[in-house]
Amino acid sequence: MNVLYLPSKDISWLVYVTLVVRKRVLLNSYFSYARIQYKNS
Repeated sequence: MNVLYLPSKDISWLVYVTLVVRKRVLLNSYFSYARIQYKNS
């Protein structure tokens, strides 16, 4: 079986998961940054 072959459903699921994870990471980094700024002020 070709490893590069993925059904379109799997690709869309993979994109969805990637977007959700990226959004969560961005939110976490933003909140930690805001918390640091709040402590320093």
